[in-house]
Amino acid sequence: MDFKNYQDYYDFMGLDKKATGEEIKRAYREKIRRWHPDANPNRRVWAEEMSKTLNEAYSILGDSKKRMAYDRLMGFLKHKDFRRELKEEDFREKLKTASTDLAKIHKDVILLFQMCADGIKGRYKLSPAALGLIGGALCYLLSAFDLVPDFIPFLGFADDAAFLTMVISALRNEISAYVTWRKGA
Repeated sequence: MDFKNYQDYYDFMGLDKKATGEEIKRAYREKIRRWHPDANPNRRVWAEEMSKTLNEAYSILGDSKKRMAYDRLMGFLKHKDFRRELKEEDFREKLKTASTDLAKIHKDVILLFQMCADGIKGRYKLSPAALGLIGGALCYLLSAFDLVPDFIPFLGFADDAAFLTMVISALRNEISAYVTWRKGA
């Protein structure tokens, strides 16, 4: 996957990165009317793809939690080589350190990492929305700069666990599909 060509949903919807929820909703409604397949009978396939991407963009930018993860991932991708930064050994070491706090979601966090790696390497097809959520969550886990610093006893990984639990919950169907795909691969 070429992250330099990764879809920027703000550009796609003609929005500033500081757009309010109302501005996002207005842009979505305007564009969905223009790109809806029924309004483009001569370009139906194109209109379906545009509408699909627009719905995906709105589902992320219109949800404050998903938008936060997406913004974090896009900021990371602009300044770093994601493949070089997301190292499995760093990830596994972080999980060992946080094992008690992340024990309940340990297997799902490993699945998120594997999904992301398979998506980046082109082995598994992830939507930009799912990849954004996963990448943002993993960056948050691996980052030294998070809401509650990891070195604080008892609380250090609590914010990581809460954030990851939210992402896992949002991607429950995608995780199930990935597990099914892995069994068949």
